[in-house]
Amino acid sequence: MAESITKTAWWLIFTVSVAVGLFGDVAMKRAGQGQTDWWWFTAGFVAYSATSVGWFVLLQTRKLAVFGSLYPVANALGLVVLGALLFGEQLGVREYLGISLGLVALVLLAGG
Repeated sequence: MAESITKTAWWLIFTVSVAVGLFGDVAMKRAGQGQTDWWWFTAGFVAYSATSVGWFVLLQTRKLAVFGSLYPVANALGLVVLGALLFGEQLGVREYLGISLGLVALVLLAGG
């Protein structure tokens, strides 16, 4: 199966895995605000578990070092955007610098 995954399919699975993981992060943030909201906690737990399916498929075709670095960088960039949009978190110079370096890291890692 791993050999039959096209580059387009790989990136699609990667993107969906990151999006589902980001949903899980947002759900956990919502669950942790004030008293624990068990619905959001359960949604986050299920989302985190679902990303394992994507990891399983994607790690069959990429080096652990590359994918294991690519995924968290993409996730971190998504979290910065979601933090600002959904939770009103302010971005400073350090965050913008981090976003810039994260984008450079994505380009370098994705080329492998």
